[in-house]
Amino acid sequence: MYLECFRIDYKLQDNDDTDSADSKSDSLLDHRIVVAIAEAVEQSRTLKLLSLPPFSCTELCYEKLINMLQRNTTLERIDYWVRICNLYYPDANEKIDDLLHLNQSGARRLVRQDNVSAREILQFVTDRNRNDDLDSLYHLLLSRPSVLPTPQIERRH
Repeated sequence: MYLECFRIDYKLQDNDDTDSADSKSDSLLDHRIVVAIAEAVEQSRTLKLLSLPPFSCTELCYEKLINMLQRNTTLERIDYWVRICNLYYPDANEKIDDLLHLNQSGARRLVRQDNVSAREILQFVTDRNRNDDLDSLYHLLLSRPSVLPTPQIERRH
């Protein structure tokens, strides 16, 4: 059995009709649950979509999400509400976006293979994105500058 989508629907039962800031923060998924999910999803080779409910993300939570994506090359999309409302970690959000974009393009799966050259990886990314989508190439070079071809200099004696 292959799991391609994992969606968590979470909402605390309302005990009263107050709309205070405390009651809103209490209805968020605990960040420790998100950390545990990230650790479990890290090893998945079939999951393509992870959908999380609103949660309050901490620095540790972002770190675990990034670590998960650095090891997981199949996850292509994470739907999570925290990115819209939490602007405290813009670099972490950008890193997550970069890794997800490379997973969507398939470039990260190629990079992990030992028998594929840097030239073949660049060729794959440019062939796949003939519609002038430079994002894949940008994300690839940002994460792996070593795939850039280096000029060979002839030495004359």
